[in-house]
Amino acid sequence: MKAMTCVLAAAAAMVCGAAEPYAPTQAETDSVNAAFATTMAHYLAPDLAKRFPADPKAVGEFVDGMAHAFDIKSLDAPYYQGVRAGFAFMIDRLDQMRDMGFPVTPEKFLASLREALADSTATGFTNRGADEYLHEFMNRMYPAPERLSDESQQAFIDAQLSREGVQRLPSGLVFEVITEGEGTSPTIDNRVRLLYTGRLADGTVFDQTERPVDFPLRGLVPGFSEGLSLMKPGGTYRLFIPPSLGYGEEGAAGTIPPNAAIDFQVQLLEILPK
Repeated sequence: MKAMTCVLAAAAAMVCGAAEPYAPTQAETDSVNAAFATTMAHYLAPDLAKRFPADPKAVGEFVDGMAHAFDIKSLDAPYYQGVRAGFAFMIDRLDQMRDMGFPVTPEKFLASLREALADSTATGFTNRGADEYLHEFMNRMYPAPERLSDESQQAFIDAQLSREGVQRLPSGLVFEVITEGEGTSPTIDNRVRLLYTGRLADGTVFDQTERPVDFPLRGLVPGFSEGLSLMKPGGTYRLFIPPSLGYGEEGAAGTIPPNAAIDFQVQLLEILPK
């Protein structure tokens, strides 16, 4: 699928157990904080200007308040919980980036945020440039996995055909009916409501729903769309998708290696109106 649940978190999970974590230089640390502050200022500045249109002290007081929120951070403090309710987006984003390995600190981030809110060019990044820098830095921390071999992925697909009830379509899609549904099948113009678990050939779970999600068939990778078009509401299928019908030679966002066969177990809950 084009959109992945928690792609960045999954990317971090894929590299758990790496021998040595990436060690950023001081210049990289400064640049990551400045880039992150630039992207946040892009979203915060319009609301700040709207709320306090003629207050020259607004930026400083705003960042001072955010600094106080970082200072009092404590899961057991009711006052912090109240502040967190107002600033949860910012604090949670910072924590998420730190958990992923980005060298962001409240002090450096807030210093850059103060500059970026006062002057959108002060950090030396444009919003687009800042976003590109953060993506580039993430690629340094989490290098793309090596391409999987054609032989290993084809062997995984072929092995499924040795089991009773598993079928291969002319396209190369292999599927297994676990539970057959009832009614009509969706068409390419439909949206569908699903539960699914996606795995690699080695059994690694790269994506899993915790609650029903909606997708348009037209927006999914070919093998997933084709498999759904066979199903009926209430049914559960297992789809074995070769690389050519999945994410191909590029893989997906650090969670699916290049040339990976993928294994989806899918429950079609409902066909939604076109």
